[in-house]
Amino acid sequence: MRLRPDESLRLSVCEAVVVLAWIERELGDHGGRRLESAIAHAAELRSLDTLRRHLAVSLPRVQGDRWMDAVAAARTILTPEETFIPIRPLGFETRALKTGVHPIEGDLHFQMPTADTLVLFEFLCREIDERDGANLLGAFVSPAEFWALNNLQCVLEKGDFYSVLRDYQPQLDDARSLIMKRKSP
Repeated sequence: MRLRPDESLRLSVCEAVVVLAWIERELGDHGGRRLESAIAHAAELRSLDTLRRHLAVSLPRVQGDRWMDAVAAARTILTPEETFIPIRPLGFETRALKTGVHPIEGDLHFQMPTADTLVLFEFLCREIDERDGANLLGAFVSPAEFWALNNLQCVLEKGDFYSVLRDYQPQLDDARSLIMKRKSP
């Protein structure tokens, strides 16, 4: 089965910061426990971890309070004043974020392995697009996390909508298998 080719992905720096902070908190701090109701296959957790590694390498190095300031600023920028989808986050953080910090500008370009992009696309379509984040509310601390993941799904959706392709499920099965065979970092 042919998987789609690797390609460069582009997120705004704000989106990348919010997604990275979300993944680090949920996989690192909480061990993925708050994602259990959303995960359909173990490959999804591994793909989220792969995304975390790629974003961590690609983002400029910002540490400590400066990182928390960057997360707060990015969340402020990405949280819409009004939305037709009510996102009421139920998650929590152990560190308080500052408000009123400077916005983060620019785009971030990075590459992801083909299998991971397909598995992440499936995960995000199911949990963000189809379920409006309902299974992830316990893992969200800000509506910005929903919107950053929503945009990531749009970035991963290149060309035809994959689920209407005749060979989508075999491609997804192959991608999951490849990810599960790969050694964890």
